[in-house]
Amino acid sequence: MSTTSSASAPAPRPPTSTTSESQSLFGEEVESIPVENPQQQGTKRRKTSDVWNHFKKKNIDGKVKAQCNYCGKLMAGASTSGTTHLKLHIAKSCPSAPKEASPSREGTDIRRQVLVKQHNKARSKGISSPSVFNEEDQKALRRDLARMVILHEYPLAIVDHVGFRDFVGGLRSNFKIVGRNTLKRDIKKIYNEKKQKTMVEIDKNASKVAITTDLWTANNSKRSFMVITAHYISDSWTLESRVIRFIRMPSPHDKYSLSKILLECLSDWNIDLKLSAITVDNASNNDGMMKLVSDKLQASSLILGGKLLHVRCAAHILNLVVQEGLNVIGDGIEKVRSSVYFWTQSPKRTEIFEKISRQSHIASTKELVLDCRTRWNSTYLMLSTALIYKDVFPRLLCCEPQYQSAPTNRDWEVAQIVCEKLGYFHKVTELLSGTAYPTANHYFPSVFQLKLELNQWLSSEDELVKKMAGKMLAKFDKYWSDVHDIMSLAIVLDPRYKLMLLTFYFNKMYGSKANEEIDKVKNLLFELFADYDLESTDRGVIYSQVSSSTSTSSAAHEHFF
Repeated sequence: MSTTSSASAPAPRPPTSTTSESQSLFGEEVESIPVENPQQQGTKRRKTSDVWNHFKKKNIDGKVKAQCNYCGKLMAGASTSGTTHLKLHIAKSCPSAPKEASPSREGTDIRRQVLVKQHNKARSKGISSPSVFNEEDQKALRRDLARMVILHEYPLAIVDHVGFRDFVGGLRSNFKIVGRNTLKRDIKKIYNEKKQKTMVEIDKNASKVAITTDLWTANNSKRSFMVITAHYISDSWTLESRVIRFIRMPSPHDKYSLSKILLECLSDWNIDLKLSAITVDNASNNDGMMKLVSDKLQASSLILGGKLLHVRCAAHILNLVVQEGLNVIGDGIEKVRSSVYFWTQSPKRTEIFEKISRQSHIASTKELVLDCRTRWNSTYLMLSTALIYKDVFPRLLCCEPQYQSAPTNRDWEVAQIVCEKLGYFHKVTELLSGTAYPTANHYFPSVFQLKLELNQWLSSEDELVKKMAGKMLAKFDKYWSDVHDIMSLAIVLDPRYKLMLLTFYFNKMYGSKANEEIDKVKNLLFELFADYDLESTDRGVIYSQVSSSTSTSSAAHEHFF
């Protein structure tokens, strides 16, 4: 406490319009009341806001606080803090304040109109609106945000998400957070709106709909899920994809359970009469499922009576082919896998590995990654990264006594060979896994090049490569007949290739029987053309009528060859 007498105290400075005490954030005059001070007795006091009828000033730890008379909440009470936050508390936030207690409601409404206007103007320009909180409120809200992230283990990046920022930026003080059941109903409402819009879009669209479906089990929860995706070409010739079903699939995952879910989904979305094909992987239960689905659907609505309905996943076939080769050379890369596992198991080991890498002048900053044995592409990525650091692993033997599995020179030779061979399959898989462009027309030339590569591997001087190629070719030939018909159609329909590329590859693959295989593809294409021509005629589309199979073949030949 100051002991200076009032006689010796300096005269108080009159308020000016340029001080922070007399202006708010938006240039408006802030009504304030000076802290009671016996030294200022006899001086002229500024106008007192009527908000102080609902607050009491208190000095807590040397700071001036305003305590609500109704709920007891402490808020900033210094003259530099203004009174807007106090008015908003009484008018909007205080749970105990009577309605008639709202101070200067007219002034508060005007202020909020200004804030809303500035907020909307800022959002239209893509920038955040000005803050309306004082410093202490800002700190409290930041603490609440941090607590939310801690409690629910949200990612820190949530504050960077556009949707989250827009939501928080648009909040008002009278917004009431709904419960999770209400939120769940809101989400379902949005889903149903989007579903109806998509159903109308698909129904009006002239093209047919292709379906892909997959089933997998989550690693952490061991729960199985099934996803069904619809693909179609819009009237503007844009490739569209929509996830139309995502459902948990409890056991058993037999053909009856899978077909039931798929048929219900097709009927629910009203696309059972617009199907072109259903693509699944090569699991045995999927073969049974497709047989049941084909029997239930109307054959008259399917292309060629359902002849092309079941399509086997090309990427999955490549996976089976590669896995067959990896089974042959599994032991040859085991030491590389063990070394990667050892040096990625703890932060300390990772730091040691990075230190030795820098000392070895390795320019790459790629991190070692352990593969998943059931995913061959992860094995390729593991080997391609490990080969960059192959000179580092021998030096690590001196740094860690527990490390005993350093690959030998032969191990690295095998790893190099496997990595080179898998590189071809990796590029093709990436090409066929694209989602923003058609992929069927890329399958035939890409996979046939792999076939030629495998044939060359058979003549390799390395016995391991020859053995691997033999196993992979056997698996390739097993599935080639299941997919080559429809994929051949795709390459013929591509105006860049038509029949020329098909003839070139078939002559290399079948030799003297090439013409016989080419005729099979031609006949299938003629049938497909006639089927579409008949459907178009039934719809009233004006086409030249095909009176016989000869004229149909002639028209198809003119279009495609």
